[in-house]
Amino acid sequence: MPTLLLLLACAAGSRPTGPDAGGATEAPGTRIPLPGLADVACTGSECRALVNGSLVSLPDATPLGAPGALAAFDTLRATAIGWEVEGPCASPGPRCVAPLAADGTPGALVAALPGPTLEEDTPSLARAAETFTVAWNAGIAAGWRSGFHRLIVGPGGGRITWIRGLDGAGQLVRAGAGSRTVRLGAATAAVSWPGWLALHPTGVEAYLVAWPSPLVRAFDPATLDLRWTLPVDGPARGLFVDPGGRWMLVAVGPGTTERYVEWPLAVPTPTRDLAADEVLRALDHPPADATLVIDLATHAVVARAAGELRRFLPFPDRPLLATDREIVYLTPGALP
Repeated sequence: MPTLLLLLACAAGSRPTGPDAGGATEAPGTRIPLPGLADVACTGSECRALVNGSLVSLPDATPLGAPGALAAFDTLRATAIGWEVEGPCASPGPRCVAPLAADGTPGALVAALPGPTLEEDTPSLARAAETFTVAWNAGIAAGWRSGFHRLIVGPGGGRITWIRGLDGAGQLVRAGAGSRTVRLGAATAAVSWPGWLALHPTGVEAYLVAWPSPLVRAFDPATLDLRWTLPVDGPARGLFVDPGGRWMLVAVGPGTTERYVEWPLAVPTPTRDLAADEVLRALDHPPADATLVIDLATHAVVARAAGELRRFLPFPDRPLLATDREIVYLTPGALP
């Protein structure tokens, strides 16, 4: 029992909150405007960014190498032996990797490992759930992020999903062990789009966002009872919960779109980070104007950056949020 109470405290925070808890003012931080940012990577105390095909150092954004020399790449990584970039290429494969010299010059291209392919036939719910369970458990064991999906595993067995209603509401459904159905109202926006779920790494709390509702809902995955809700500044789309269980990332955007956005029940592979799955990234998603960082210890938005998420690095002393428009460093000491 003491262990369970400790896990609950880590997931839900120590501040008393009810089902209608509101957000707090975001913590102060350092903002660096970088329109055209593609990726950020860090090694030790050194961070670099890939911006409009050029390499820059952070936080001063000093250019490294020739301008535009990396225009063919969209991913930056810091490895045990140095820096490297990755991007699409015609040969020797669909994705190529190149090492970077000390001056930022790319070396010879090598083929990257191919990503997963989307199955032509939609898998059955039972088969997808079984595959997802294996992949999710393998991912969490490897320290991956807990991404938002149409289906999550339930602690102690069973699967949990969200069923969109026709009356502006919807239902949380747990099938299998501890079967239960809970109807949720639409709050300030009709739930006319799919909802997505994520599970805290401890398994003691789960989260729901349902486009275009501006609410992030936390609930008990065993009972489906609501624990707290957080209104955000626009229709929400869940991104992921960080491996440490402290941070959740959510995108917010306009409430209308010309396309009907529906995520299929993707079958992930246990060898890749579910939140970085190439197939999931290629699917149509609801549009986003900004990316939010939510502190799960206080149930508050602590950072907001304009644009689509590019990278979140949860450094203990100074977390870094990067979008395609700017970088936000959360100020040390400003977090509870």
